[in-house]
Amino acid sequence: MGYYMKNLLKVQNIIIFVAVVAAVVALIIGINFLTDKPYYNISAEQLEEMLQLSDGDFYGEEDIADFQFVDIRTEAEYNGTAIGSIVHIPEFTINLDFYAFREDLILLDQLNKQKPVVLICNSGNRSAEASGLLMDYGFKKVYNVEGGIQAYDALTSEEE
Repeated sequence: MGYYMKNLLKVQNIIIFVAVVAAVVALIIGINFLTDKPYYNISAEQLEEMLQLSDGDFYGEEDIADFQFVDIRTEAEYNGTAIGSIVHIPEFTINLDFYAFREDLILLDQLNKQKPVVLICNSGNRSAEASGLLMDYGFKKVYNVEGGIQAYDALTSEEE
């Protein structure tokens, strides 16, 4: 009987050890899942729909009046003075140069982390990278306009 009891205790200890390891792994995966929230990609069409809302919500989530529209192109691009730049969309009242805040995230403190942010750049590349930076910096909801100003300009040019 002593032999069987010793083996039974060993098996029980192994089972407890495996259960503890599994619980720790599940906890780590769960924490990463909860904190690694992605940003949202929206199309030029969805942006147009969003901008046409005078009040109400965007896909049932937030009051459109709470959105922060941020153009992250350089100042020259934003003001239309860079070669080939497209003039900005009027609703994008905030201009934060991506290259500046990428080097100094404190510049993002002028935005409200609790309110949704919509980012746009020229082609969508910088705003995609910036969306990840904002999420890492603690912003709750970030929308990236895929294709950027170029996609939006192509869409609105077609409509005219």
